[in-house]
Amino acid sequence: MKRIALLLVLSLAGPAASGASRTARAPKHKPAPKTKPAPPPAPEPDPEPAPAPEKAAPAPASPLAAEPAPAPAPAPPPPAEKPRGGPSVEALRAEYDEIRDALFRSRARRETLEGALFSTQLLPIIVWEGGRHHTVKHAEVRFDGVRLWESNEGLTSGKEIALAAKSAPPGPHVIGVRVEVRSRDDAKLGYVSDQSFALTLPEGKKTKVEITVDEDASAPSYNPDIEIEVSSK
Repeated sequence: MKRIALLLVLSLAGPAASGASRTARAPKHKPAPKTKPAPPPAPEPDPEPAPAPEKAAPAPASPLAAEPAPAPAPAPPPPAEKPRGGPSVEALRAEYDEIRDALFRSRARRETLEGALFSTQLLPIIVWEGGRHHTVKHAEVRFDGVRLWESNEGLTSGKEIALAAKSAPPGPHVIGVRVEVRSRDDAKLGYVSDQSFALTLPEGKKTKVEITVDEDASAPSYNPDIEIEVSSK
């Protein structure tokens, strides 16, 4: 009886234990599904080129632009070349007159200053004593190399010509006399004589200088007699 009872107990306990063991057994894990490798990223498309800027529409042509431009004015003709023959006679004559006037003005200013600064004066006189067979075509008197008087009209025999007074500093000076003498019988015969004379002007006095030109030969002797006489007061 005891055996029967033990068998019953075991038989009852067996399914319970087997059930417990079933429940206590850890469930089997299912293997994780295999993951497929991710596909490579698709290549990025090339950036689209920037759109070209739109060309501005041409401005509507104005009605004035449609007209043709006026033709350029013709270029003026080149100036005529001056002749290469040098300055003209008129230009040279004008330049000569200008220089001569400037010289005369300068000489006049110098004489004015000399008259105010110096009380010493020269009083020149010239006289022609030639005979009737000769004439003076040209005569000239210089003072210290500067022309003091000139005549191209000839000289009358025996007539004194008083020249303008000349103010000068006292001391030594030089008077020059130049004459051109011609024969009255034959104008081709003649001569030119140029002589110089030294004199001293005293300070503060007026000195008279008389110049005498004499030619009394029957024909030009080419050696006129020119003398000066000096007197001071």
